[in-house]
Amino acid sequence: MKMVKSLTKANAGKYGIELRPDLDFTDDGSRFRGFSYKGMPMTQCVYQGTCYLCIRVDYLDHDFTYNEWAETEEYELCDAFNGVSEFDIEQLIEYLERVIAKVEAMNTAAQAEELNMTPVLNKMDEEICYAKDVIDNFKANFKWYDAGMYDIRRLTDYLKSSERQIAALETRRTQIDRFSLRQKKDMIETLNKFGYVVIRKDDFYLKSMLEALNK
Repeated sequence: MKMVKSLTKANAGKYGIELRPDLDFTDDGSRFRGFSYKGMPMTQCVYQGTCYLCIRVDYLDHDFTYNEWAETEEYELCDAFNGVSEFDIEQLIEYLERVIAKVEAMNTAAQAEELNMTPVLNKMDEEICYAKDVIDNFKANFKWYDAGMYDIRRLTDYLKSSERQIAALETRRTQIDRFSLRQKKDMIETLNKFGYVVIRKDDFYLKSMLEALNK
């Protein structure tokens, strides 16, 4: 057991932990320093005697989703030293080894998966068609000459925003084969959990245009 108040250049180096100045940042006046152990990033802020040290799996390129990671025991280990007055640096190394091993195992498992993207692609097509139908209906039937200037500016902005959203979704649809495993899995998760991929039926812009038609 080796208790420390925080990671420093001196004590970190003894355990194979490297300084990572490229991960340094400031948030709301608090300075965070970056470290890494065998490629696993960490960030640390020391404020009024309290150390906020986090293992940052989210900084890595990986093939599993946030939700999959959040279901693991190792997820909890990443914040085990977030908000402590001191900690056992040897226990930190033990936790880092466990996190690194779990990340490697989950990447290997993800790479062996066969993803069925057909439901996602079909839903994308459905969302594009729905959004285009709303826009076409709005363009053809909204009575601009009866609208006030505020509504004209507001609805014009909604219309253009929706057209940009459709264009972005169409591009995404055609380039889906280039997406990473994690991006594809994120889309599958979103569809399974929420019933949409990008454009919801209650999308604010589309809903506002439909409401404007019914006034």
